[in-house]
Amino acid sequence: MKTDRPRHPRRGTSLLELLLALAMMSAIALIMSAALGLTSRAGVRFAGSEIGTGLLLNRDRLRRLIEDMPPQGRLWGTDGRLEFETSIEEPPFWPGDLVHVTLERATVSGGVSPVLVSAAAPGLASTDGPRTDFALVEHSDGLQLRYWGSPVPGMPPEWREVWPMTAPLPELVRIEYDAAGTSLPPLVVRPARSLSQEVMSLSSRLPPG
Repeated sequence: MKTDRPRHPRRGTSLLELLLALAMMSAIALIMSAALGLTSRAGVRFAGSEIGTGLLLNRDRLRRLIEDMPPQGRLWGTDGRLEFETSIEEPPFWPGDLVHVTLERATVSGGVSPVLVSAAAPGLASTDGPRTDFALVEHSDGLQLRYWGSPVPGMPPEWREVWPMTAPLPELVRIEYDAAGTSLPPLVVRPARSLSQEVMSLSSRLPPG
C-alpha cells in the first residue's frame, strides 16, 4: 500500500510553488510599470516648465478648495479673476466658517506676475486676521477663466467669461494659465463636488472644448 511520505524539511520548492511565485512577481511588475509610466508621462507634460512638486501640490490644493465648497457657498468671477466661498478645516481657520478665496494674476516688484490664491476670513477690517496665500506659479504670462452652466433658469448651458454673484454655482470651472510661457494642461473643477449627491452618468452630455 502506497503512503504519503512526510516532506523533508530541507527539500526544495515544488514546481507549483515556483509558478505561483513567478505569477505574483509578474503582477507586481505590471503594477509598478503602469505607475511609473503615468509618472513619466506627467513629467514629460511638465518638462521644461518651472512647475515642481510643491506647485503641483498647490494646484491640487486649489482643486480641493473648489470641490469642498458647501452648497450655500457663492462663486463669481470674470475671465481673469475668480472669487468663491469655501470651508477650510485647518489652521488658521475655524472649522465651519466660510472663507473667502480669490484667484488672480498679480504683478509684484520686478515685473514678475504670479498666479496667486488668497484665502481670508470674511468681514475683517485689517490684514492681521486669519489668512493664507500660495502661488500656482511664480511667473505667468496669462490667466484665463471660463464657467460652464446656466446662470439664469431656462438659459442653455455654455462656457461663459463672466459668472454673476447672484447665480447658482456653475457646473464646471475651467482654469488655464502658463508657467513662464510654457503651456500647462487646463484645470477643470466641479464646484461643491465633494458634497454633491448628483452622479454624472457616462451618457451625460459633456461640455464642448
